[in-house]
Amino acid sequence: MNKTVQSYGLLGDLSDHCWRESWHGRIDQGKFTPAYSYVLLSCQLVLSGSVLSTNVTPKMLVNFLSEKKTISYAACLVPCYFFFAMVITEYYMLAVMTYDRYMAICNPLLYSSKMSKGKYRLIFCGSNLISHFYCADPPLIRLSCSDTFIKKTSMFVVAGFNLSNSLPIILISYLFILIAILRMQSAEGRRKAFSTCGSHLVAVTVFYGTLFCMYVGPPTDKSVEQSKIIAVFYTFVSLMFNPIIYSLRNKDVKQAFWKLVKRNAIMKRNFTSVTEFILLGLTSRVELQILFFVVFLVVYVATVAGNLGMIVLIQTNARLHTPMYFFLSHLSFVDLCFSSNVTPKMLQIFLLEKTTISYPACLVQCYLFIALVHVEIYILALMTFDRYMAICNPLLYGSKMSQSVCTSLITVSYMYGALTGLMETMWTYNLAFCGHNKINHFYCADPPLIKLACSDTYHKETSMFVVAGFNLSFSLLIILTSYLYIFPAILRISSTEGKHKAFSTCGSHLTAVIIFYATLFFMYLRPTLKESVEQGKMVAVFYTTVIPMLNPMIYSLRNKDRLIPHIDRREKMLNFTDVTEFILLGLTSQKELQVAFFIIFLVVYLVTMVGNIGMMILIKISPQLSSPMYFFLSHLSFVDVWFSSNVTPKMLENLLSTRKTISYTGCLTQCFFFIALVHVEIFILSVMAFDRYMAIGKPLLYGSKMSRVVCIRLISFPYIYGFLTSLAATLWTHGLYFCGKTEINHFYCADPPLIKMACAGTFVKEYTMLFLAGINFTYSLIVVIISYLFILVAILRMRSAEGRRKAFSTCGSHLTAVGVFYGTLIFMYLQRPTEESVEQGKMVAVFYTTVIPMLNPMIYSLRNKDVKEALDKHRLYIKAMPNFTDVTEFLLVGLTRRQELQVLFFAVFLVVYMVTLLGNVGMIILISISPPLQSPMYFFLSHLSFVDVLFSSNVTPKMLENLLSERKTISYVGCLIQCYFFIALVHVEVYILAVMAFDRYMAICNPLLYSSKMSRVVCVRLISVPYVYGFSVSLICTLWTYGLYFCENFEINHFYCADPPLIKIACGGVYIKEYTMIVIAGINFTYSLSVVLISYSLIVVAVLRMRSADGRKKAFSTCGSHLTAVSMFYGTLIFMYLRRPTEESVEQGKMVAVFYTTVIPMLNPMIYSLRNKDVKEAVSKAIAKANLRK
Repeated sequence: MNKTVQSYGLLGDLSDHCWRESWHGRIDQGKFTPAYSYVLLSCQLVLSGSVLSTNVTPKMLVNFLSEKKTISYAACLVPCYFFFAMVITEYYMLAVMTYDRYMAICNPLLYSSKMSKGKYRLIFCGSNLISHFYCADPPLIRLSCSDTFIKKTSMFVVAGFNLSNSLPIILISYLFILIAILRMQSAEGRRKAFSTCGSHLVAVTVFYGTLFCMYVGPPTDKSVEQSKIIAVFYTFVSLMFNPIIYSLRNKDVKQAFWKLVKRNAIMKRNFTSVTEFILLGLTSRVELQILFFVVFLVVYVATVAGNLGMIVLIQTNARLHTPMYFFLSHLSFVDLCFSSNVTPKMLQIFLLEKTTISYPACLVQCYLFIALVHVEIYILALMTFDRYMAICNPLLYGSKMSQSVCTSLITVSYMYGALTGLMETMWTYNLAFCGHNKINHFYCADPPLIKLACSDTYHKETSMFVVAGFNLSFSLLIILTSYLYIFPAILRISSTEGKHKAFSTCGSHLTAVIIFYATLFFMYLRPTLKESVEQGKMVAVFYTTVIPMLNPMIYSLRNKDRLIPHIDRREKMLNFTDVTEFILLGLTSQKELQVAFFIIFLVVYLVTMVGNIGMMILIKISPQLSSPMYFFLSHLSFVDVWFSSNVTPKMLENLLSTRKTISYTGCLTQCFFFIALVHVEIFILSVMAFDRYMAIGKPLLYGSKMSRVVCIRLISFPYIYGFLTSLAATLWTHGLYFCGKTEINHFYCADPPLIKMACAGTFVKEYTMLFLAGINFTYSLIVVIISYLFILVAILRMRSAEGRRKAFSTCGSHLTAVGVFYGTLIFMYLQRPTEESVEQGKMVAVFYTTVIPMLNPMIYSLRNKDVKEALDKHRLYIKAMPNFTDVTEFLLVGLTRRQELQVLFFAVFLVVYMVTLLGNVGMIILISISPPLQSPMYFFLSHLSFVDVLFSSNVTPKMLENLLSERKTISYVGCLIQCYFFIALVHVEVYILAVMAFDRYMAICNPLLYSSKMSRVVCVRLISVPYVYGFSVSLICTLWTYGLYFCENFEINHFYCADPPLIKIACGGVYIKEYTMIVIAGINFTYSLSVVLISYSLIVVAVLRMRSADGRKKAFSTCGSHLTAVSMFYGTLIFMYLRRPTEESVEQGKMVAVFYTTVIPMLNPMIYSLRNKDVKEAVSKAIAKANLRK
């Protein structure tokens, strides 16, 4: 017995210690020892065990003594919920305790740092003036005195990601819309199309323009001031204009409105008009009605007296002019309105034979009921928040809960409740009633009205459950969160009197909350059945009559006024070295191996691109490959292309580069896409396994069960889930800290080496990585394994040997891909990062980043009968086309057929070409030898000259040769090469022009930061992107050109191989090529031109602010040269490519092409030199130096 008592005493002490320690806001690092940590975890285990026992034992004890051992359905679900929740909690608590013991015993020196807590938020050091009319990120970042890097990065990444992803959809859509509109023959059709698009374009321009101007830029004093003006547009003006833009001049909206009015009128005529309802009340027994009348009359009088008395008392007593009693007075007012909305009508029903209520009065009662319920739940939430501020932050209570703040908070509750009530009442108004007008309730409520309605109640029921569920859950969440902070604060109060007073005020509020929320949840969060309506009548009595009476009693009888001491908490900030870039050590540091690796991986990458893109094209154009299996395979190829392109280009660059760096943002981006694409690929492989199961295990249902819609839904899940999972994982990576360490022992940014080099924040990241990888790999692998178990059973049941062979053949390809991919990933990720694992992982990573994407199309094609047959049929189809002939060479018509003009053109273009070479090569040499021209502007200009030399040399020599030659031919391979370099150099030039515009923006708008922000390293990276991107895009475009077929007509009506004339003479494969050309050209020209326009918009603003006329003149001079080059280049390209090829367009294009292939490369060095003071001085010095040498 004594031992038992001692055990219970120990348990009581432990429980008391648990409550005190577990509710403590911060763990004291000084006493954070293994023993102390284990006690805390044991406390949590005891608490969860106590809850689990309390969930079961009381009911069990009751059943021992009771004859009727019943439990209601709802009461049964609650213990089920808590049982499962606590059991799962205990499972993981035991696992956490095991891990805690492992850390304490195996890593004692690292225990305190690894098992610590970390919080990250902006800190504000006294200054609290926000230079804005609402709380926005830029002014808050400006105001903060802590490290804002995380906040800035997240703001730019999220804003940039979402704006960049949504805007291309709009731009691409409108490119196709514009093409479609221009094809319309009807002027009326074009007018109508432009009218509807015009409205949307205005809305898009206003909204995106203001958002880009607001967020896509670093927060400075000027940007914050400008953003206040801009914010007016997207917070007030654009929202006001949107309905005006879309409705006033929109014929469809007007017609839809009148149709809706007519349809409602017809619907009302089809149903019996309901002018009044009959309220059946609480009971039909006459003897009870008198009793109920007396009882509820007393209750109502007490309610009115109590709440009115509370309001008057608070208004007249100066001591009660505090936020707590301010909210309490509004709660009393709402209770008074709440009770008065229902009780008088209910009392009338008890005494009168006529128990009717008119239709409008019923709607009004519904409206006030819903509105007042929502107002009350949010007032209760505000009162909880008020208690939190008073108990947890007493020193700040007076300033944070001022009269204006309290008024604003209470106003929001009233407005939100009124709007919610209005919306719900409108849904109620849409219900139709077919003669039945007896409401089985004592007031107009939604559940009995829904039960009575004869029209479709789906929208009303859904709206009621969603709105009620959301608001009750959200307000209850505020209450629970507040009390989670309040209880620890109360328990830390040393004064018994203080604890008593705090519990007294909180106890009153908790009592009111429990009674009110319990009845509401029971009333609304259940289906509207006959039994539930009957039960709801009983429950409704409490929250319409009893609770409004009890509230003033609860809050007044034992309520006293006293202050609670405050415990100040301050967070300690750790100073970590900011990391702006990382160094990728790569596969090897041996120079002799780097060149070999470059060649090998370049070949692998090209084979990957050709194989996967070829697979996608083959599946797209082959009708026999239009089955779900190949639909999923095309997406697998797409992901492999993306997967390989995320890693390989950077790896190839670093193999040749001396400084193998990657920016912090670039590293996070690479991590994000890597994790996303890995998850997309594993779930696509799972979907493909399921597809094989359906095809082999259920062949008769395959066509219906795996329809096009089902396939699209199945393939959408991996993309959505993969990118969401990656976002979460990348945010954890963003939380890592690096104390000066910047060397990543890998050839791309991967989690294991980043975790290994991080000095803080690795605990959560490490186990999040293992957890996510383990769950997703396991789950997807289980889907594959289960699918193949069923497939194996189905195959073994087949009687046909041929059927079994074919089934094993298709499954064999998929199993090979699954085995290779999962094997490498499991080896890489399901182990803790160590030096050895990272080194091994580099070798393993080569397979799943480069080799596997290359092998997948081979695995699925070399032994796949369907793919082979599709290739053979495609070849036969091509050969069977009318007059199809293999192309070995083309005939270039040139600029003119007139012999007398050809000699003249030869002389003119020879001179132009010589001037182009002399000007551009001279510009490159001048910039390289002149120290005054060693600035970013001239660095980019030298590359522009280099591209112009290549651009002109790609076209002009062949054109000159053909002007003098009688046989103006070009080989098929030579034509493709000319196309490839032409497209590549065009894209390189447009992005160099965009980079030059950005450079001008930095020089003029941020002159003090120009040298640091536009360093040599930054310039090299900026100039690398156009080259890599341009040649990659050109490869794709040239592959599409390679897919064109020609039927005897080999005469190209141009002076070089260009896409428009080739499309014009092709007899097959035109559709994909044509629209690929328009989309790629449109996206790249629009994006690069947007960079130029945005840069120059900011430049113009900055130049106009300059006080010095000389400064403005110099700025306009440098910008004028660039603007001239941009206008000429973009104007000709847009005219050439952003339209469908026709006879007229090709003829006009020949004239236009002369400018951007020969004239513009010649003019560029003149434009940038003739009026450029720096270039003139450099030329003069070079000439003078040459003369001195002589």
